[in-house]
Amino acid sequence: QTGSVRNSYVKNKGSITNTYIRGSLIVNDSTIPDATSVLEGNYVHNQEGGVLYAWFIQGGSTTAGDLSGNYVLNDGTIDFWRLYGAQGEYQLDYVASGNYVSNTATLTGPYGSGYIIGAYIHSGSTEVSGNYVSNSGTISLSSGSGFIQIAGATLQYITATDAPLVSGNYVINTGEMNAYDNGVYGAFHHEDSALEVTGQFVGNYVSNADEEAEMAGAEIAGAYTNASLYTTETAMTNNAVLNAGTMTASIAIYGSNFINMGEDTSVVTSSANHIVNDATGTMTSRMIYGAYSNAGSIIGNYVQNAGDMTASDSVYGALAIGETSFEANENTVTNSGTLTVTDGYIAGAYAMNGIAGMTGNGVTNSGSATFKNLYGAILYVASGTEAADMNENYINNNGALTSTASTGGVYVAYQRTNTSSELPANFTNNSLVNGSEGTISSNAYAVYQLVSNATTASNATISGTSVRNAGTVSKFLYGVWHRATNPTENKVTIEDTSVINSGTTSKDIFGVYLGDNAAVSGTEVINSGSTKTITAVSANTFTDDTANSADISDTTLVNTGSATGILYGVLTSAGSVEKSSIINSGTAPATFVVSATFSNETEVSDSTLVNAESGTINGAAHVVRTWGLTATGNSFYNADSATADTVYVARSLARDVTSGTMNLSNNNAYLTGGTVESLYLAYADNEDYADVSLKDNKLYIAGHPDLSESTLTGVASTNASLDLTDTEIVSGNEIIFGVSKGVTLTEDGFLENTPDIVEPYQGTTVGTIAGFNRLTVKAADWEAPITISRLDALTDADGNYGTIEVDLTSIAFSNADDIAVNDQHDIVTVTTLNGSLTPTATDSNYTVGTTLSGEGEVSVSEDGKTLSYKINTVVGGEVQDQTHTVAMEMSAGTLALAHVSETNAVAVYNLTNSAIVGQQSYAAVGAGASRQNTGSHLTVKSVNISAGVGNNIRGETGLNSLGVAFEGGYGKFKNTFDAGAADAFIGKKGHLNYYGLSALANYKADNGWHAGVLARFGRMESKQNNGLYDFSTLSAYDFKVKSNFAGAELDVGHLFAIDDTYSVDVYAKYIFLYQRGDKFTVGTADVYELDDVTSHRLRLGARLDGKVSPSQVLYMGLGWEHEFDGKSKLKVSNGSSAAYAKPSKVDGGRAFFETGIRIGDEDLAGMHYNFGLKGNYGPDYRALWAEAKVRYVF
Repeated sequence: QTGSVRNSYVKNKGSITNTYIRGSLIVNDSTIPDATSVLEGNYVHNQEGGVLYAWFIQGGSTTAGDLSGNYVLNDGTIDFWRLYGAQGEYQLDYVASGNYVSNTATLTGPYGSGYIIGAYIHSGSTEVSGNYVSNSGTISLSSGSGFIQIAGATLQYITATDAPLVSGNYVINTGEMNAYDNGVYGAFHHEDSALEVTGQFVGNYVSNADEEAEMAGAEIAGAYTNASLYTTETAMTNNAVLNAGTMTASIAIYGSNFINMGEDTSVVTSSANHIVNDATGTMTSRMIYGAYSNAGSIIGNYVQNAGDMTASDSVYGALAIGETSFEANENTVTNSGTLTVTDGYIAGAYAMNGIAGMTGNGVTNSGSATFKNLYGAILYVASGTEAADMNENYINNNGALTSTASTGGVYVAYQRTNTSSELPANFTNNSLVNGSEGTISSNAYAVYQLVSNATTASNATISGTSVRNAGTVSKFLYGVWHRATNPTENKVTIEDTSVINSGTTSKDIFGVYLGDNAAVSGTEVINSGSTKTITAVSANTFTDDTANSADISDTTLVNTGSATGILYGVLTSAGSVEKSSIINSGTAPATFVVSATFSNETEVSDSTLVNAESGTINGAAHVVRTWGLTATGNSFYNADSATADTVYVARSLARDVTSGTMNLSNNNAYLTGGTVESLYLAYADNEDYADVSLKDNKLYIAGHPDLSESTLTGVASTNASLDLTDTEIVSGNEIIFGVSKGVTLTEDGFLENTPDIVEPYQGTTVGTIAGFNRLTVKAADWEAPITISRLDALTDADGNYGTIEVDLTSIAFSNADDIAVNDQHDIVTVTTLNGSLTPTATDSNYTVGTTLSGEGEVSVSEDGKTLSYKINTVVGGEVQDQTHTVAMEMSAGTLALAHVSETNAVAVYNLTNSAIVGQQSYAAVGAGASRQNTGSHLTVKSVNISAGVGNNIRGETGLNSLGVAFEGGYGKFKNTFDAGAADAFIGKKGHLNYYGLSALANYKADNGWHAGVLARFGRMESKQNNGLYDFSTLSAYDFKVKSNFAGAELDVGHLFAIDDTYSVDVYAKYIFLYQRGDKFTVGTADVYELDDVTSHRLRLGARLDGKVSPSQVLYMGLGWEHEFDGKSKLKVSNGSSAAYAKPSKVDGGRAFFETGIRIGDEDLAGMHYNFGLKGNYGPDYRALWAEAKVRYVF
């Protein structure tokens, strides 16, 4: 029943021919079913020169127990049928470990088949580990059928309830190993049973370990099982094939292979299985897979090639096929050598049917790879009820990817469904990166999904797709490609697609390409390299027009490079488009921000074309070109050095339309630089369509565009029978000079903002202007009129020209430093006028810079071609309301210095009221807020400090005190006032800081009288951001006020002792402050000059002290204070004209109060503290602040 056989052996130096050659054999009597034994260290050794010829050669064989360290060692010649290091069979639950076959000479299998196995297990075993076959000589199996093999360990016909742990079994070859049409396996399992058990296949491998080593067979696998008995807990983990020499397999090479023989319960997780072909390795097969499974999840399996790898069919990090739900995650192919698939695919992961998710699969290439198609992850769903979510799959290429097929491609996430079931697959954060050294010869896709034959809803969400190309793509480059052949039941949502090209694509770039119902948003395409046509979103129907509807929003195309084809922001055939934009600072032959074709139902709004600095558009440029009827709220920008041929902001062809209103309204163009040959704001391009609405389209011109040869058209129609003077259909279309919007881009070319620009048109002339209801001038050069070569009013149905309204009612002048009453200059002149000019009003208001304003009068010349402006009021007669903020800022400094004065007072009081003679140091901190009616309202909040040293000297009749201190602080202020027209454009907040020195002297007589004086001087600086606004440049300006200050304080009073506890101090105090004025310039010519400010305050008050303990004194005080001056006066000027602005005043009376506590015995040295609260209340001034003071007596 129990026992052991150890170290039994057969050694041969001669020649043996027999059926069986065994180191030991144990046969269990079937009447003892639980018998166990140990078979250890038994062996057959065929020594050098020996010849063995046998059917069975075994180091040890048992039917009843553990097998350990049994082996067959060949240094001679062996012909065999089955050669095992150890064999165990017909018994349950035993361990087989460390058994092996080692060959240094010649092994052949002459019987039409052959087995070389480290440990062969028949029936049950709980653990099979560390068994192996090692060859440094020559192994040759004959061709044959069946499971003929070379294996580290083989299991068959498991009948146990607990399947084994199969780990660390291997085949290692440094010589020549040829299995012909048989297999080489680290671990192998074949099963016909249907028991449900759990098994673990871990770390088994095949290694062709030497550069000179040669290995061949039909299949080569780290671990292989084709059983049907395993449950979901079974795992195939870290099994591998490793090659440094020459490895050839006629069928396949697998890191691991799991085949379900038909039981639904056989679901296995295959993870971290792999194939590694070293730089010295040559690997050839039909199929090369890190892992294969037809019944379970595949996780983290991979193929890694640094040498020469060739497959005729496919190379996959992992392949999974199954009907039961499983996952395929983080499977990869990495190539830094030469990888060739002559007639098939490369994929990080390939899955078919039953897949629940594919995440993190990918291909990384820095070598050369050749294939028909290459996939980061591919899912083909021929049947099943659920399609997979495909997330974070990738392709990273910095080598050469070459497709041998004319229709081949590179795909990061590829999914194709062919089912009538609901397949709501989602794609998230899949990415394609082609580095600067990378080349791709075929089409390249980040996401590709084709939904076929789906008859119920199959709504996918595709988000976060990313493409980065810095190398070369020889064909088309796609972010997302999607199509559903039954679009009525399928609507895809595509979000946040990003394609960046800094390299070269020989054909077109697509951010999103689709052909069914869709909602597309957040697409970005950036080109700084070279390409042909760029389309951010293409939404074109493949089948039934009525079944397709694409709602597209927030699309951006940035071109800073070169495009030889057309730029499309959106190319669509149905649905709606909103907020599409193209920003071009490169070169393109033609541009369509939105081209809505093949459908008359598309609506387009809020789309933008920016021809940024140095941008060139050589062909026609359309912000919107539509077959539909609606294009509203769209914009065009042309910046410095940008050139464009013909630009259409909104163009409708109204193709195949029989009813509805063509609405081309609220479209805008902004010209601040460069050149535009022709411009149309709203173009009704249908000669038969009459139901139109062309309203409120506006053209803004400012700065330095060259428009001398331009034709600028507001609205136009190819329908000659339309009456464009009918305000029911055409109104509010306006050309505006002097106001526009500029263009500011981010570093990567995106539109950051469009700052307002108010600047007179600086061009010499404007070529032709037509199709506007109104001409408005918001800013003009007083010395240089706007010259228009030809101006055409709108026409009626008979071709008669109408009237153009002219608006000069509010205008900002530049170069107007010396204007005076009755000065008159031409503002607009027209060479050829078709129609008439009519001012909207003759009375006008004007501004000059930030300071001055006035009134004028508009007139039209007798020939009707010139608009003139006459000055009616002297410029210096009126000052803009906004200038008051400068005077208020000076007053803010006055109030802040009053705050620090109170903090100084606390320090002085505690020094002079000390009973101790000698030196003292002190510091006081105060924080508070005050509100002053200055004619408007001013609020100041500040924090300040006073720190110094003092000395009390005892005299014959009293105490003399001397001291010096540093004072400083920081504060914020807010002005509340009506800034007039500038109110909406300026900020009324600022900050200030101040610092200085003070010195004091005080005398306190023994009879209660006291008197003191304090002198102070320092510097104050304050600043307001966006404090002043210039209407002639639409610019807000910061400004600073800098001022030196000096002051003095004088007080006198008498202290009356009521008893030992209470005393009353009655006092009078005069406070003087001087702030020197300041002068500064805003913009180029607006001068602000602040007068000096003097403040005179007188305070009368009384303070009650109550000594509640030897070290604590409570105090409170009341008084009245009056400010006699403190007025801040401001003079403003522009050129030769000057005037005083509204002053800021701080005078008036107010009540004063204080309360607090002093802590510390005044008769003792050491630390002393004072905590107090002070305030004022009056009709024009209110304040409250808290103080804390510390003093040290030596």
